[in-house]
Amino acid sequence: MNLNPSSPESDRTVEAEWIKAAVTRHVRVFVRNVVINGRLELGDADVEQEFDVAGSTFKDYVDFSHATFKRDFFASDAVFVSGISFQSAVFECSLPSQR
Repeated sequence: MNLNPSSPESDRTVEAEWIKAAVTRHVRVFVRNVVINGRLELGDADVEQEFDVAGSTFKDYVDFSHATFKRDFFASDAVFVSGISFQSAVFECSLPSQR
């Protein structure tokens, strides 16, 4: 999902539960220029597919504590308004800052 960043925020908003469901189902997360509402609770998760949220804004806290990322993680130009935790997270892949 790659949305136009100049579109109204209301047209680019998804719920954090949607992303969590994708991770739980082992589906690749690819959302660009999206606004994510709600806490994203992925502590202890095994993120088996690529996780790409470049250019997106997380309105609420994001928890990746103790998560394991098995493929690439991209968050360039992402904004975490209420903070993010990677406490004891493991990256078994590349962690580029830019694509």
